[in-house]
Order: sequence, then C-alpha cells, then structure tokens
Amino acid sequence: MSKPKIKKRNSFARSDNPNSSKGTIYDPVASQRPVVETKLSQKEIDILFYDNKFCRRLLEDIARTAVKSGFRVKLSENTYDEDILKRWGELELDDYIVELLTMGQKDGISFLFPVIQGSGELTTGEELELNKISKILDFNLFYSRDLTNMSRKLDKMKTGYGYIKNCSFNNMYGEVANVMIDGSWLIEYEPFKRPDRFISNGVQYGDSYYKSIYDILLVKDNGIWSAGQMAYAMLLKYIKIGDQNKLDSVLREMTLDKFKAKKEMEINSSTLSILGKDDEIGSVNFGSGMNLKELKEYIYDEISIATGIPLSKLKGAAAGALASSTEDTKRWYEYIEGYQMDHLDEIIRKVLNLLYAEKGKLNTKFEIEFNSIRKVEAKEQAEIDKIEAEVLKMTADTLVALNNNMTDDSIKQALDTLKNTLLNKIKGEQS
Repeated sequence: MSKPKIKKRNSFARSDNPNSSKGTIYDPVASQRPVVETKLSQKEIDILFYDNKFCRRLLEDIARTAVKSGFRVKLSENTYDEDILKRWGELELDDYIVELLTMGQKDGISFLFPVIQGSGELTTGEELELNKISKILDFNLFYSRDLTNMSRKLDKMKTGYGYIKNCSFNNMYGEVANVMIDGSWLIEYEPFKRPDRFISNGVQYGDSYYKSIYDILLVKDNGIWSAGQMAYAMLLKYIKIGDQNKLDSVLREMTLDKFKAKKEMEINSSTLSILGKDDEIGSVNFGSGMNLKELKEYIYDEISIATGIPLSKLKGAAAGALASSTEDTKRWYEYIEGYQMDHLDEIIRKVLNLLYAEKGKLNTKFEIEFNSIRKVEAKEQAEIDKIEAEVLKMTADTLVALNNNMTDDSIKQALDTLKNTLLNKIKGEQS
C-alpha cells in the first residue's frame, strides 16, 4: 500500500490546506510578501535622500557623530603621533570621511581616492607603490553613479579574497572620460555587503541603508499623508445648486473644472463639493478611533528597532535633550562606538598608511584609539549650560536694575516675581 502524498507548502506564508486562501492572491495580508526582496533604484534612493529630510538626517547624524569625537594614533605604550593628526587636519579628512560614510550608506558603496604626486611614474590602473608617494595633494570621492565596472579578487587560495581588484569610473569632465583604478588606490566603503557579492554574475556592490527599513519608511510616509488627508477632509464645504436639472445645466455650460475655477475667486474651492438640491454626501469614517500620536510612536519604535538608533536621535533631539534620557543616551553611545569599530576603523587605517607613506615611513605600526564620544558630548553640553546660565544672569541683572528704578507698585511687583523666578532657575542650573 503506497503512502499518501504529503503536500508541501511553497513558503511559510502559504497554507498546505488546498481550501485555504492563505498566501494566495485572495489573501490581502499576503499581498505584502516578506519573502520578496525589496529592490530600490538609484532614482528612488536619491529621492529618499535629497527630498526627505528625515532620511537624509538619519545618515548624516551617524556619520558626523562617529567622526566628530576624533581619534589618537598610538605608536607605542606611551607614545602618540600628533604630527600625523596635524596632517590629517591639513587635508580636511574629517569632511571627506563624513561624506564617504554618508554616501556609502546611501548608495551601498563609495570610494575615497588620493590625488598623489609621485617620485616616479604612477599609473592608476596598476598597483599603487607606496614608496613612490612624494606628496598627497588632495582627496576626491567616486560615487556609485560613477561606477561602470568592478571586479573582485575571487581566489579563496590567495590573500585579499573578496576585496576590490579594480574599478572603472566615469570621469566625464576629466582629461580621460573613463578611468580604470586599481583597488590599491581606493579606500572603499561598502557597509551592507550582499551574500552574492563574490559570485561572478552577482550584484556588483552592496545595498543601500534604506533597503532594510524601506517598508517602515513607507508606513511613515503614508501615515503623514493620511493625517493630512484627515485634516483636509475636515474642511469640506459643499454648495447646492437648485435641483439636479439646474446643476446639470450649469455643468454643461461651464464644465466642473471651470465652475470650480470661478468659485476659487470667491472662496477656496479645493475642498468644495457641488451637489444638487436633493443630493446627499456621506462618508465612512474608518479613522474615528485612530490615535495619530500612537501611530507616530509606533512608526518611530519600528525604525528604532530596525536600525538600533534610539528614539530621541530619530526624532532629532539635541545633545541636551538626549542627555535627559539616560537609557537613550547609553544606547546612542553604544551604537556609535560599535559603528566606529565596525565601519570607521579600517577606513582610517587605510588613510593613515597613505599619510605615513607620504612621510617615507612605510610599514609603520600603530593602533587607533577613538576618543570618547561620551566625553565630547558631555563637554559640549557643559558649554551650552554655561552660556545659558550667563544669559539668565544678565537678564536677571537687567531686571534688578529696572526694578530699582520703577515707581509703579504693580510693575515693580511683576518684575520682582520674574526676577525671583530667573534667580531660582540660575541657582538650579549651577547646583
């Protein structure tokens, strides 16, 4: 006797019950397929970054905060290289690194390229010989949109497996319109590498930061749009024109658009509904039980969970406001410290090797120690508090002077009350 066939489902979203609509075109929940890869075009990524301030700030905040605390270059147990950091500052590398990190997260990859003056012939298509570097003139960035081709080192038996072998870039305003650059010249930043990156026919480079949170960004955008629609609907006006025959006559003579344009001169007709005498207008209010504040909190909670960024930073809180929430502050610092080690350390290391080569100090051994972002932001907040206290004190002193010259009892009493309030606040700030 043969065993009955076991019907296997195609995916976890489907049911193995042939009578069930779960996971089929008739299932409204399954129309959002979690097993289908989100693919963002470069145009969509650009719109998110350049047209949406929240999406842009999200990436810039991470990059700027990671870089602003700075770092030290440790040569031995008690020796730190200040000269190399001076050279770092001369080349304005902080700004370049922030741009590299921001655009790498945005597009999936970005490249920092050194403009070098050499003691011998230097060809970008060949491996960079560090001993030939006589001076670093500047740095420039290549973006994903400049990339025309890229090849990786795919031999697992050799060192550097997975790293970039060479790239070809559009250079439309240069002397050469398309240039090939050996991977040894480039400091690449590819934060979200794809699993198929080492396959010859795989996608050339990693994914945008926005890809993993695209669904919740859509919810955020739709939530804001829906809130606007609800506010818009609250302003609905309607006009009744005689009976239906009269309405039909008006619309035949003028058309609906022309009639609305005419009314626009009299009233704002963007929320105007035109009805016949016996017509009725109605609606089904699905949003009556909706709490917009709770919807907003839900959206930010989901983005925070997906990214690891605390709520206060997502909402654009300043350092002082962030410091008011101990747990949020701790999470933000931990996020940045992890980002520095996972993303920034290797980039800095590659740049420093170039700067040491410029000084003729090849193969210099060093360690990178990031300065505490906690101390930097605490210092900034202390300076802000000091300025605010000084402003409050100046205001209080002015009020005291005014108070002493006032004769009207009611005005003097009001100034006394205001003075005492300010003085108490000053004492509270300084304690």
